[in-house]
Amino acid sequence: MTSYTPDLKPVILGHKLEVLTPGDLEYIKGSTLRLLEEVGVHFPLQSALAIFSDHGAKVDMDTQIVCIPASLVEKAMSTAPRSCVRAGREERFDLLPDDVLKELEIILATADKGAERLH
Repeated sequence: MTSYTPDLKPVILGHKLEVLTPGDLEYIKGSTLRLLEEVGVHFPLQSALAIFSDHGAKVDMDTQIVCIPASLVEKAMSTAPRSCVRAGREERFDLLPDDVLKELEIILATADKGAERLH
């Protein structure tokens, strides 16, 4: 049995949403890099510990804590894809990063209209 699902129709709003400023993003990035390097992360998997050690991270095999240098994190980030697709049941329902932002705008606009009706 197949069911028909209508195509999604985007609603384009004139809002520009900036949740975090560039300064906020830099602060979060710097704090995260310091945390990864100075405090570390618990990895209870021997193969993961070996990989981190092979790539220059400081690994304590007893506590299974990995301290990852900022340079290693930034190198990994430079090779990561800049975006990803949220896959739908069918390809025509896939959402690209821009579609996700439009979705968020719709949710926020709907919430604003609901708040207006309450006043």
